[in-house]
Amino acid sequence: MKTAMGLILGVAFLVAAPVVAQETSAERRIEEVRFSSGQVELAGRLWLPPGPGPHPAVVFLPGSGQSIRNLDLDPDPIPYHFADHGVAYLAWDKRGVRDSGGEFIPLPDTNASAQEDRLRVLAGDAVAAMRYLATRRDVDAARIGAWAFSQGGWVAPLLEAVGGEPAFVIVVGGPAVTIGEELRYSELADAARQRSRDGGGAISMPDLYQELEQARGAGADFGGFDPARHWKNTTAPTLFLLGEWDLSVPTARSVERLERLSATSPWIDYRVFPRATHGVAERDAAGQSTSLRTSSRRNTTSSITWG
Repeated sequence: MKTAMGLILGVAFLVAAPVVAQETSAERRIEEVRFSSGQVELAGRLWLPPGPGPHPAVVFLPGSGQSIRNLDLDPDPIPYHFADHGVAYLAWDKRGVRDSGGEFIPLPDTNASAQEDRLRVLAGDAVAAMRYLATRRDVDAARIGAWAFSQGGWVAPLLEAVGGEPAFVIVVGGPAVTIGEELRYSELADAARQRSRDGGGAISMPDLYQELEQARGAGADFGGFDPARHWKNTTAPTLFLLGEWDLSVPTARSVERLERLSATSPWIDYRVFPRATHGVAERDAAGQSTSLRTSSRRNTTSSITWG
């Protein structure tokens, strides 16, 4: 377990160095690829490190919305950063989006069963991507993991449930709470943002969580898909990277759940970045990268630079 968790900590913190768009390397390779998920053909892009490999790899599990392979960033710096540090990176247009076949499948706000059914489809697409990578000579089939962001954190715990065998999972800004609780928190955070814009002062995170608990006490629907039901069964080393000031995902509530999960599972760990937001990034007043210090349930700290 220590070796496996060390691997994903190494991947996570190595990639958490400054992320800056760079000129295309003469040795780095980018390929446009296609692979099948059931009857649906998905179109993606593969960023490969220099050299013949075989390289470790990650498949990207994006957040909500009609995501495409480069997230509409030109260029998207994160895949280049992975590749420049020896890790292949595969992303694809979501089904029903741009060059991928099938139909786009948004999550319903209610009905846990329907939510899980749709998340399983997305997990199946990710497993198909992993299986495609495993056929390549330049990828190490034993070291293919998942890099999940935001809503991708609800897809990740289903990878094993749909037949996947990820070597590791890294969840960035992903919720460990139910869909219902995350939606309610987002609504309260949006209202707090508006009050702040209207001259109400800085957003108070303690006040925001107090409002969340008041909503719970008043009978707000905190149901929906619950990722904890699946995380408790995982056998993949899993690391959550969370921002203390995330206004999309209730980090404090996620940490409470991760504490309970990690008490019985040796595979779950997390790091919290003080003053960091949903993208787990902190910037100073001038917009420059700053040094972040992470905390975890093991009371360890790691100073890194995040761009």
